[in-house]
Parts: sequence; C-alpha cells; structure tokens
Amino acid sequence: MGEHLTSTDLDDWSRRRDSEAHLPTLVRRLIMATVRPDRIRIPAAESVALPGLDGTVKVPGGAKPFVPAGDSVWEFGTDYARKRKATEDYEKRTEEMSAAERASTTFVFVTSRRWGAGDKWATEMKAGRDGWKDIVALTADDLATWLEMCPGVAAWLTEHLGKGSLGDTGLPAWFGRWSEQTVPTFPAGVLVAGRRPDVVRVLDALDENPGAIEVAAGSVDEAIAFVAAALTLGPGPAPRVEQQQSKGVEEDDGDDATASVIEDTPQREPEELEALRERAIVIEDTDGWRRWSTHPSPHILIPTFVPDSIDAALDAGHHVVLPRVARTAQDPGRLAPLDPHSAGTAWQETGFDFYRAQDLARACRRNLGSVRRRLGRYEQEHPAWAREQSAALLASALLAGGWDADEYGDREIVTALTGHPSWRALSRELVAYTTGEDAPLGVLDDQWDFTDVVDAWDALGSFVTTEDLKVFAEHVQKVLAEVHPDANLSGDQRRARMLDPTRPRRRYSNRLRRGLATTLAILGAVAGDEPAAGGQSGQSVATTAVRGLLHGADADRWMALTDVLGLLAEAAPDAFLTALEDSLGADDPPVMALFSERESGLGDTRSSHSALLWALETLAFSRAHVSRVAVVLARLADRDPGGRLSNRPDESLKALLHLTTPQGAVTSANRLAVLDAVLNAVPEQGTELMVSLIRVGGVGVIRSGPRYRDWPTPRTRSNRAESVEEVCARLLASESTDWAKAAGLVGRVSPANRASIVRALGDKWDEFDPTVREEILTTVAEVADRHRQLPDAAWSLPPEELSGLDTFLTNHGAPVNEASPTALFEWAADIATETDDEQDELTRRRREAVLELTTEGIAAVAEFAKTAERPELVGQVLAQVTDELDERVLDLLSTEADHPILTFASNFANLRSRSSSWLTEQVTARPNQAALLLLSADLNNAVLDLVDDAQEGQRELFWTQLSPYRANNETIERVCTGLLDADRPFSAITAANARHTPGISTELMLRVLTAPITGTAAEAAHHLSIDYQVGGLLDRLEAAGVPDNKLGQLEFFYLPILDHQRTPRALHRELAREPETFADVVSRVYRPDESDPGDDDAAAKAMDEPTTAALEGEEYRFSDACFRLLHGWDQPLPGGTVETPPSAATLQAWVNKSREALHTRNRARIASRIIGETLGVHTTTDGDGTWPCLAVREVLEHEQDPDLENALALARVNQRGDTIRGIYTGGNQERELAAQHRAWAESVRDRWPRTGAILERLAQHYTTDGRREDRDAERDARE
Repeated sequence: MGEHLTSTDLDDWSRRRDSEAHLPTLVRRLIMATVRPDRIRIPAAESVALPGLDGTVKVPGGAKPFVPAGDSVWEFGTDYARKRKATEDYEKRTEEMSAAERASTTFVFVTSRRWGAGDKWATEMKAGRDGWKDIVALTADDLATWLEMCPGVAAWLTEHLGKGSLGDTGLPAWFGRWSEQTVPTFPAGVLVAGRRPDVVRVLDALDENPGAIEVAAGSVDEAIAFVAAALTLGPGPAPRVEQQQSKGVEEDDGDDATASVIEDTPQREPEELEALRERAIVIEDTDGWRRWSTHPSPHILIPTFVPDSIDAALDAGHHVVLPRVARTAQDPGRLAPLDPHSAGTAWQETGFDFYRAQDLARACRRNLGSVRRRLGRYEQEHPAWAREQSAALLASALLAGGWDADEYGDREIVTALTGHPSWRALSRELVAYTTGEDAPLGVLDDQWDFTDVVDAWDALGSFVTTEDLKVFAEHVQKVLAEVHPDANLSGDQRRARMLDPTRPRRRYSNRLRRGLATTLAILGAVAGDEPAAGGQSGQSVATTAVRGLLHGADADRWMALTDVLGLLAEAAPDAFLTALEDSLGADDPPVMALFSERESGLGDTRSSHSALLWALETLAFSRAHVSRVAVVLARLADRDPGGRLSNRPDESLKALLHLTTPQGAVTSANRLAVLDAVLNAVPEQGTELMVSLIRVGGVGVIRSGPRYRDWPTPRTRSNRAESVEEVCARLLASESTDWAKAAGLVGRVSPANRASIVRALGDKWDEFDPTVREEILTTVAEVADRHRQLPDAAWSLPPEELSGLDTFLTNHGAPVNEASPTALFEWAADIATETDDEQDELTRRRREAVLELTTEGIAAVAEFAKTAERPELVGQVLAQVTDELDERVLDLLSTEADHPILTFASNFANLRSRSSSWLTEQVTARPNQAALLLLSADLNNAVLDLVDDAQEGQRELFWTQLSPYRANNETIERVCTGLLDADRPFSAITAANARHTPGISTELMLRVLTAPITGTAAEAAHHLSIDYQVGGLLDRLEAAGVPDNKLGQLEFFYLPILDHQRTPRALHRELAREPETFADVVSRVYRPDESDPGDDDAAAKAMDEPTTAALEGEEYRFSDACFRLLHGWDQPLPGGTVETPPSAATLQAWVNKSREALHTRNRARIASRIIGETLGVHTTTDGDGTWPCLAVREVLEHEQDPDLENALALARVNQRGDTIRGIYTGGNQERELAAQHRAWAESVRDRWPRTGAILERLAQHYTTDGRREDRDAERDARE
C-alpha cells in the first residue's frame, strides 16, 4: 500500500508547478474511487487554464464527507493565499450562476495546502446568505484522510511524488506501465478484440455482490491487462446477430435451435468505467494482500499470485479478480481467442499498415507475450523455455518450423533434425512446451508449430549448431523437391484418383513443407548476415538452399515448389531472381510450366502461376530488387500464353508502375528509371505497357508486402499529369512503338501530348506499311467520331481539338465523318445530360435529326431506326414532329417485321393512340392490323372493348402477345380472364400477382391458380419468379379465409416450385389434423417394406432410401417436394394448432393412428423414424421455453422407442441447417446451444428421464461440435 501520505506531503507538493495541473486529476480520481457520479467534468493538466468552472459533479446520494449529494461545482487552488483564492472563486461563481441554480448546488473549494481556517471560511460564506445549497472547503488534511480511504489513488500519487511503492499499484498505473513497454504503446483494443462476452461477464460480476472473478489467459499479465482494457473500453456495441439458417424452416422466436443471439448489454458510461478503474488495485505480494484484504473501503483487488484465502477480502466488501494462466488453449475458463480482424484494426490505429497489423493480430492470438518481446521498447530477457537445458532440443525442432505428426515422413524428418531415437520419446519431451504460460509450441489435431516463429528464433537461434544446419540443409532439399504424385495426371485421372482411398500421396505434409520454407525465410530475413553456427550467416545458409532447389530447375521442380515460392523468394531474393532469370533465358523456359492450365478434376481448370507472381510482388518491396522484378515481370508477360485467370504478369507490372499510386518500392522518384530498365530489356512489351499505364485509372494494387523482411511498404501518390507526359515522351521516342496502338491515345492525353502524337504519326507516315496506315486512320477516326457525336459530354474534346484530328485525317486521305445522329438515340446520350437545359437541348437535336430524315422519306427513317440503339425513341420523336408519314409508318406494323422496325412502328402508334378516336378509326380502317394497333396502345377498358369487337384471329393474336405486366387496376380482372381463355395460365398468375390493390376477386384467383392443374397449359412455367408469384397469391387466398382443403390442394400441386419461397401452411395444418394424410405423404417419399419380413437388410435399405431413387420427371419432383414438406413441417405440432399445442393424449392418439396408417400402406418399418423426425423438427415449447414440450415428453416416455428417440435427436441437430459465423468465432453458437439443452435436461430429467437423456445427448453433441469449430477457427488463424 506504500507509505501514508500526510497533509505535509501535500503541502510540500503545492510548491511544485505540476501540482496546479494535477490537483484536479487527484480529486477526480478520488471521486471516481469513492462513488459513481451521474456526471463529472473536471479538466486537468493543460486544460486547467481554460475559462469557466474548474469542475462540475452530479452524484445521487453523495459520499460523505467529501462528495456532496446532487449537483456541485468545484474550484481548485494550490496558492499559499488560500483564503483570497477561495473567496475570488466563490464570488465569481456566485455572480455567474442564477439564484435558482445556486439553491440546488453545493460550492466546493479544494486546496492542497494546509489551511486550518478552511471550515471557518466556509461558515463565513454561508452566513453571507448567497443562496448556495451548501459551501464546503477541502484542505490538505481532508485530502490526506480521503487518500487513506482510496489507497489505489494514494499509490498513484505516492509514485507521482517519487516516494516509491510497496508492491501494490492502481490498475490504471499498472496498465500504463505495461502497455508502454512496447513500441508503439500496446493498444487496449487488441486485448478485448473478439472478447465482448468476457468483458460483459467481468463487468456484470463487478455489478453484483462481492465475489471472486476468475480470468484465465496465456499469462497472468495478459489476464490483468485484459481487465484493465475491459474497464477502459467497456463492452462496445453488440455484434451482429449470428443467424443459423435452416432451409424450409420458418423463424420461431421461442426456439434456440434456429438462432443464436448474443444478448445485448447496456453500454457503460465512461464515468462508470473510470470509477471501476480507480477502485482496482494490482497487488504483487502477500504483505500487500494482507493489508488490502481487510481495508474498510471496498475496492477491486487483483493479486498477481494465488492468495491463501480470499474470504476476508470478500467479507470486507471487496471484489477479487483472480488472474491465472490457462492450462491449455482449450481451457474452459480461458478468455476467448483474440479476433484477428478487430485486433488488426486496433494495431492499424497505432500506425501499422494493414498487412503488418494483421500479422501482429494473428501473432497476438497465438502468444501475446512473444509479440510484446518483438515490440519491446528495450531488450528483454529471453523466456524461461529458452534458458532451460532443453533449449537446444527446441532449437533443433525449430528448424522444422511445423509438422503433422500423423504423417510418417514428417516424424522421420523431425526426429532426424532433433537427433532423437523415436518420435514417441521426442513428443513426450516436446508436449511439455505446448501448455502453460508463454508456451513456445502449439499442437492442434496432431499438427505442431511454433506459436511465434520469429520470437522463437530470437530466443533459440544461438542454440542451433553447425551439425543442425547440415542435417537441415540435407532434408530441406528432399522435402521441398518432392514432386506431387498427381502432377502430370489428366483431369479424368485426377478425378478417378480422388475416389481411390489407396491413392499415392506426398510423403511429407504441407505443414512441414511450409515450416521448412519458413525456416529458410527466417534464416535469410531475421538471422540475415549475422554470424550463425560454423561461421556461416543465416543468409548464406538460405541462399545455398534456395540455389540448390532452383538452379537449373526443370518444369517438375518449379511445379513442385509452387506452394513455397513466396517464402523461397523472401529467403534469398538474389538466388531466387537469378534462377528465374536463367530459366526465362532458355528456349523453352521450364518456369513457364506454371502458366499451363490443367483440369483440376473438379470440373474447372487451374494454373499455378499466381504463386510466382505473388512471390515477385513481395520482392518488389525491396529497393535493391524492384528493378529486376519489373524486368522479370515484363519477360513473363512477353511469354504469357494467357488463360482464364485475370492475375497476369502484365497486370502486376502495371500495378507496380502505376502512374498515380505506384506499388512496392516504386515511387515517383524511381518509377521512370524502373520503366526505362524494362523498356531496355524487353522492348517488345514497351508499347503495350506504356499505353496501358496511360489508359489505366483507379489505383494499382499489389497483394501485400514481405512477411519477414524489414522492407518498408509505402503507399505513395504522384502527379499523374507529369507522369503521363514522361511516359508519352518515351513512347514517341521508342524504336519499337506500335503506332496503331499509340494512335488510340489521342483522346486520353493532354493537348500538348495529343499534338505530339499526331505530329509523330505525320512525321513517320511514309515509314508505315498500308495495313498500319489503315489501322491508324481507323483508330483516329473512331476517336474523333465518338467525341463529335456527344459534344456536350464532360469528357468530350472541344471543337478546336477535334479540328486537329480532322486535319490529320484529311491530310492522309481519310474522309471526315460528320456527327452521326445515331448517337442521339443511345442510352448514353441521356446519361450524359445532367441538367434540364441539357435534356431540352438533346430533345431539340433529336427532333431536328428525325425531321431531317423525313425529307428522304419513310425508307430513310425506317433504315435509321433499324440501326439505332433505341428504335422506340425514333418512333416517338417521329410522331411528335410530323403527321405526313402516318400511313406509311402503320404499313410497317406487321408480325413479320424485323424487331427494331416493329418497335419503331409500335411506339409511333402508341403516341398516336393516346387519342381514343384515332385508335378506333385505325382499328376500323385496318382490321387485319387490329391486334398490333391495340397492343401498341396503353391498356384500359376502352382498348379491351375494341379487342372484344375485333375479328377472332385478331383477338387470339392480341391475347397471345399481351404481356401480363401491362395489367393495371382498371383492367386486371379482364386481363386475367383473357389470358386464361387463351390458355396462358402462368401469364395470368403473373398478372394477378402484379396488382395487389384492389387485386382480383378470390373466385378468379382460385380459377387462376387452378388453371395449370385442370387445363392444358400450352405455355411453359418460365415466367420470372413464378414461385414468388404463386406464393403471393396463396398468401392472399389464405388471408381471404379460403378453406384448408382447397388451399392445401393448391399448395400440394405447387410444392415443387415453392420449396424456398413459401411454407405450405395449409398442408402442415392438414398433416397435423389427419394421420391418414401424413401417411399418404410418407408413402410418396419412402419405399414400401420388403415383402419378406425376415429380410432385415432389404428392409433397412427400404427404410433409408426415399422413393425418389426410382422415379423420373414429374414423379421425382413431387416425391422430392413431399420429402421437403415433411422435413420443413415445424408448426403446428401434430394434434394441435399454431396457437394451441396439443395435449399429451391428443398427440399420442395421432402417433398411434399414424403408425396404423403406415402399417396399412406397408410402411411400418419407417414409422418410428419418420414420427421421431416429425417431433424433432417441431419448435413448439412449453410456456417457459422448454423444448420439447410437455406433450412430446409424455409421448417419448410412453413409446420407450430408441429408434424414435434417435430420429428425434438427429432431426433436432439437422434442423439448424447452415450457420453463419465469423471465420475466427469458433464454437460460441454451439456452446450456447449446449448450455440451453443441458439446462432443459436438468429441469425435466426427474419426471421424464428418457427426454432428459435425449437432451443430455444433444448437449454433448453441441459441446463436441463447438470444440470442432474451435479447432477449425484456430487452424484458420494459424494459416
């Protein structure tokens, strides 16, 4: 607790300048350690000079004798003239505050000076009757007494005053020292990343009566730091609810099996968290514990050791946090693993880039202590496992990096590296280093690796011997060079081999391969040029190994190394690039085998070159190697055969040299030099590269930087205009420029560069052969035309710029195209207009263009409409500008006309038909065109009257061609009837569903949905979202009160298309009412029992195989739909309704009748299973939420049927369906489900023991499943 601070200590402190800044801090901390205020504002440090009140506090109830109840204003002083300062502050605040405010507020003056007359001054001020609720003076003597009540604050001040400490520290001070031991300061956000439930647990426990709170982590310090972070940041907002989706099952609010919801917790106010922090004390020895455990003021005690007893502390009103080291990574009491995404965000906020932050986040998840050593502000002592006798063993195992103990080859390599006689003996020694505090090794499903390989090398590298490196060098070649047995197989051969359990496999696991390659990367990047065993440097060992693997490598070797190319590149950049350059120098480069596409055996084609590109992109961050990388990428691009993957060498090169955001080690300062190196080495790629750099916008993206090399990963921006200028100059000066491609840039560069390109084309014109000349003229003409057609577009060249292009075209014999009106009738023309004035101008120009065409007659207009992107617009505009061509246009209205012409004429007629008299006249005058004229008109009852009066053939044509989407509220009934009469039931369904208000009558709706059942249905059910449309109509029929027998008949017919759209609720109600119906549906799904009741194997097969295996076509679809009907039926429970669960007697009667009905249909053997599944998927619960409900429990106890019980349990498990969770979340959902089912088991097992046993089995299943999810998440985090 440290030595007691006296009023003299405080008085002496007042003579120091820092007292003025820190006295408010002291008082604030004392307040927060004493009480939880509703509001507190006490600026400190530099803020003390701000105008206004020194502090305001609102505390319900107060905390006598130092913190007044209700509102209070606080003023602070450290001057010797205490009375003058107090009086001045008092008078100022009295003047500033109204009488009403003073009446409910206490004035508090605090001085760190000794002042015996303080109480007298307060009494005198009260006598002045200024209307304050109360007036209080707190002096050094009062502060000293208050500090005795708050030893945590006293410990902070003692340390601040330089008086030392006796082994106990306030949690804020402890965490401040702990976090500042790293560079940058360790962020609190990392410690709570993904641990919201743990934070809530701790905070909730602190809200309750005094008790012990266990916090288990990788180390005691991590546990304490977590508590500090939790009391600093609070729980944060609740995460998104993790839904567990089950196909065909509706949501039910009362069922925990269909959704796992993380309960929301009210946000903690900052003042509340501060109050908790100020009461938290870290105790480091037993003397401190004895003093603190009996202290009368309640605190939060955090011993760094295990006390003999905590009873005295709890009796004194303290909360006790017991930090401990988790026994294993799967320790039930351990804090949740850190979420790498959230932790990565916290690291980014400290200044790390994304990739480095993610690397640190994953490392923190594995071992927080190792990351702290890596980032330590000062050299730290090596961990205990690096100081023990077995350090040499760990060092030799470290050479392997990681391995899979299930693989014999891996065990062989690890035992050879460690010199151990057997894997069994070795594993016994190594397993001790996988548990406890700061464990260097981790093992998950027999896959071993080091928790932080960089930290391990720092600690163990000096124990590696010359002999160790020799053995390593020998085995790394053997393991990494192993060719995959499937390497040269065809797709069919790969497919066949996948199904062969005896197929040949690699001798060594991917984990060992990656582990050994990582060791090479560490030797080159971390050990580097520092001397290692035998006088060698780590870099020389890595270089020798990489050279041995890649020098003269054939295609099989390059393919074999695909999975470790990135690590090899980082291990020995020069050796890697040299081998790659040598390979590319061959006539048939072996490395290009990586670019060949092969069938994977899974129906797709794959190539392996992405790994090579990623390796080169990593090396691109090296200032010393970036130019070589760029040249190699250009050489690869020159030989690239192309393929389905978009990840190509030229794309990597363009990203590297991007004119706005260059990547890797390329900056605006060296980009042109790197570009010149590429142009000099691979001139064949020059034009394509430079043209692409000029054309490409956006940003360049390279995947990531190095993992182990300390190369900077800057992301810089540069002036694009200047860069384009320089690249253009190089393009025009190059002897290998493809001038046809260069000509395409005239519309994308500055006026000066455009003039340079045009001038260069003119100067070199005589050197071009006729084919190139034609390409250049075509390209320039296309650019000029595009800009000429849309002169108002923001990107369009101004007339004077176009004039230069026109001059070039004219001088070289190409005709200059006038602006074509076609562009006016493109969608882009409307998109380019941004204002009403621009739209009006576009409309005017369209009318002028069409009016001009009319001077050449209808043939010219029709020909133009054929080529226009929007022929309908041509027809509309023509109707607006003239009526002289009406008859000629209507002559074009024919079912035999080309689609653009029909569209043109129909839209012309549409505008004319808005006059009802015109439409009537034309239908009368042109009876053979009546249907097309009426189809072109806006649909209404008047139009349908004309349809009814038309010739029979024209009526048929109208109803055959009418789109169901044209129905409106006025015509919906007549449209549906007409479509049904034309044998278009699915179009009628679409029309009926398109209009909900008021919609068609119930009778017509029934007729529409029944038509496909009873009619010929000449049209196919190919309408868009027919399942949605049918479902919508069924919902409306159900809402209209149509009886279940009719509704169920329709649901049954449409079952095959409604699987994912609508639950057949009427059918489910029918199944719940009628066991006979249930048996009929089961019979459609499952085969009958075998005729020979003694043939158990055949009978079992009949039970397990649905009938769909022997059906085809529609029968198959209905059988499959019935299967989903049964398994999607979760409401109502048999014998009951959705609102009212059945009684036990009613449900038992349904079970009995169902068994009889199934026996009658020769399905007796499947009865127990299908009834169990039916009861298992139902979500009905008791009033208190217990599942299964009372009726089901009674049936289970009555039936005593293991087959039924097993089926029920399996159905319950399968009902969850697919789950959605964060990649690193693990088995949180399953643990919640296990806890829920175990609680239900506890509540029902005494009265219903068989049900309790089922629930216990389910709880155990979810527990096991949760552990599997934990392992999967941990495995993902380790990748």
